[in-house]
Amino acid sequence: MSGAPVLATSVSTIGAGASYRYGRSLTRLLFTDTHFRIARDSGSMPTYEINEVFQLTPATTLMGGYWYSKLGEQKFQNGTLLLDYALSKRTDVYTSATCLRVSGGAAPVFLGGGSAPVFSNGVYVGSGDSSTAIRIGMRTRF
Repeated sequence: MSGAPVLATSVSTIGAGASYRYGRSLTRLLFTDTHFRIARDSGSMPTYEINEVFQLTPATTLMGGYWYSKLGEQKFQNGTLLLDYALSKRTDVYTSATCLRVSGGAAPVFLGGGSAPVFSNGVYVGSGDSSTAIRIGMRTRF
């Protein structure tokens, strides 16, 4: 396997989701299945997700979530816990912790951050099967 990037010739995703609110709690479920083609080869990556959002106070929200994906022999499991506090209608501060655990030769890398993977000739050779990201932030919506 070469270290050059692999470009998919086509990618399509289908999904279905549902949510249910009861009191201050909201449960969300999501299933997606991504199909891709690379030259003459094709694959499918189903993903199952569940998360719970609980409104602790009018300004404080707690969210916990989990998703599982499989691509061939590679398996991905992700758990997240997030606490958000609204300073105003447009501005909030938050902290979150996310842990990604993989198997089957997958690289434990977060999109948009997290640990950098170690590749040799296009194959993941890093040590460990997990990656953790802790985030603290402030955001303003325009």
